[in-house]
Amino acid sequence: FAVQSEIPIAQDAAPGPEGNPSPKLAVMGAIVRREAVDFYQKAAESASIGLSALGWLPEANLRGLDFCGAIGENEAMAVVSVRPDEIGIDVVQNGRVLFSRGAVVPLPAPGDASPGPFIEAVSIELVRSLHSYSGLSLPPPVSLLVTGSTGHEKAVADAVQKVGFLQHTEL
Repeated sequence: FAVQSEIPIAQDAAPGPEGNPSPKLAVMGAIVRREAVDFYQKAAESASIGLSALGWLPEANLRGLDFCGAIGENEAMAVVSVRPDEIGIDVVQNGRVLFSRGAVVPLPAPGDASPGPFIEAVSIELVRSLHSYSGLSLPPPVSLLVTGSTGHEKAVADAVQKVGFLQHTEL
């Protein structure tokens, strides 16, 4: 598609700090069929609610895990996506997203010496999510993958493993 025409200046000429050319930045995009968006818009309209956005992260996580063979056949995996202002908790199995939930859990302030309250809040939201999921009578997750780039992912995985709740997978 015509991404270049949407950028007002040439990529190589874009100024960086102090007028130097900025380093190249890899950008990933997604293309979604119009029919998929229309489906969700119609569902929202029929429920008399407004649709402000559609998120495709659970589907993207599933596709990535399938591609690298991280999920065993007929095994459900819990995926926690740690982002700066929220977390996403998904359960995936056999090429399907079985459950998805988001929760607002802000990162600790820069320079905050203890991420403990943040790790605890993420763990609580994970337990809440999996408790809700268990009411659906679907296969329980047997492993956990924590994703993100906040620097707290390993601590979240370790905290969950200490409780003995799920074994975490490292990719």
